[in-house]
Amino acid sequence: MIKCKVVRFFLNLFSVFFFFGAIAYIALSNSTEVNSSEQNVMTAAGIICIVLFILCVVFSKKLKKKINQPIIMAQRQAAEQIKLEFKQELDERNALFKCQGSHAYGLPVAKDAATNYYWCNDRILFEASGTSYNLSFEKLTDIAIKTDSEIQTAISKQDQYVSSAGRAVAGYMLLGPLGAAIGGRARRKTVTNKTIISKSVEHYLIFTYVDDNEVKCVAFEIFNTNDAKRFVDEFQKIKPAQAQSFDL
Repeated sequence: MIKCKVVRFFLNLFSVFFFFGAIAYIALSNSTEVNSSEQNVMTAAGIICIVLFILCVVFSKKLKKKINQPIIMAQRQAAEQIKLEFKQELDERNALFKCQGSHAYGLPVAKDAATNYYWCNDRILFEASGTSYNLSFEKLTDIAIKTDSEIQTAISKQDQYVSSAGRAVAGYMLLGPLGAAIGGRARRKTVTNKTIISKSVEHYLIFTYVDDNEVKCVAFEIFNTNDAKRFVDEFQKIKPAQAQSFDL
């Protein structure tokens, strides 16, 4: 491999030499200071330099490909290994696809805890902090993606807040515990990292379900909206055909 790199270095060096040689010979062949026979010699030398330049470039590219081949193969093997491990991860959980994010509300784990959630054949599987949580399709009533600005706009319709704590209360009144958690969370982030967060858009994947005749939800801040949208699309295929009713 080192030998190939050395050879390629000299090929590149010679290609530069032949390139400028070709220019010099062609310029001299067009000069009025040389006779016709010398012009022919200069032209021939220029053509030879051009041919040698092209050969150096071609062989240099071939050597580059040969030098990079082990790196390319290693990258391909790494990619294949990642795909294999990802497929194995889904197969072990009997899942079709997954998404990643940070916990915002609804699970008995810390806020911002890294979470994986999987679409399985009969349930949604959440994994966070070394613990698994199952949400059956029978309990699931809705899956939606909302931005922090949408949530904050809804919260701002209330007049009851005058501080970050007030914002959380207003969110609770309008959107329930989820609105309170996300509303207060977004407020703190904006204050803490004003120059960074104020221009960014945060997306949340929200799972709504019914447990013991009570409507509850689980929410996550998501980083890949395309992966999260698959959950929304799949839910549209299995969502209840009739509206559900609950005793108040």
